[in-house]
Amino acid sequence: MGCVEGQSSARRGLLDTLVVLDFGRPARASHQEGTVLIRSGFRPVWRIRNAVLAYASGFIRCTSDHPAAHLTVAAGTSNWGPHVTYGHGQAWGRMLNDANEALRGSDRSGRITVLAADDIELNWNSPAASKRWIRGYQSVASWPYLDYGDAGSCPPFGRCAGGWSVDDVWWVTWGASRAMPLPEIYTNSGSQAQQWYRLSLYSYLRHGRRMIIAGVLSQRRACNQSLNDPCTGMNNSPSAAWKQLAGLLNRDRRTAQAIRWATDIGYDR
Repeated sequence: MGCVEGQSSARRGLLDTLVVLDFGRPARASHQEGTVLIRSGFRPVWRIRNAVLAYASGFIRCTSDHPAAHLTVAAGTSNWGPHVTYGHGQAWGRMLNDANEALRGSDRSGRITVLAADDIELNWNSPAASKRWIRGYQSVASWPYLDYGDAGSCPPFGRCAGGWSVDDVWWVTWGASRAMPLPEIYTNSGSQAQQWYRLSLYSYLRHGRRMIIAGVLSQRRACNQSLNDPCTGMNNSPSAAWKQLAGLLNRDRRTAQAIRWATDIGYDR
């Protein structure tokens, strides 16, 4: 899979590629921290680490003629389920440290960066549980995590979902020391882009600094792969998602910024 991504990046002349590998919800089995993959069972963190490094190796091998190409690969989990714990966050942070340490001194050094990622959905768990995981992660991690979740029902459309406050959402996406937002911008209407513009503005007005958004996440490919869900009204392309959010942010000097990445969800086995 890493090789295929490398070939695609080389063919399009991309020098800065982001891939989030979503490994499912946090879990623990046989005294090991890990995740439960969709339809594939439990995987411990050491296997996830090895999978991420294998992906990186494939990318390097298949961009050997394009040595300037850089890959940021993020190991993703979520805030779904009963095992969103401080200890799991710590295990994820150590895994990320180990993965980046393994890259040092190799032919992959300087061409690969490994980050964490967390699909934080407001209706999936409480702010307290989600924050516990983050505090565990940043107690040991030397690398940021990307929040590739939502801001469900947040302003300008009402109160945030799931008992979350705007400040809770701000903290898990940007206020925490290792947080970087990679928000879902699915809706063709631009409603989700409006929510994240408002969050960036909230950061500026309430906390004295704009929220810097790493990129946007769309789901066009996943919608096209689905046999029974056409994602009506929620199938932005990556470029449409990027334009929606960049347009809103850059109309306001308080939130103006360059958005680095646009990435799109798909299903691969």
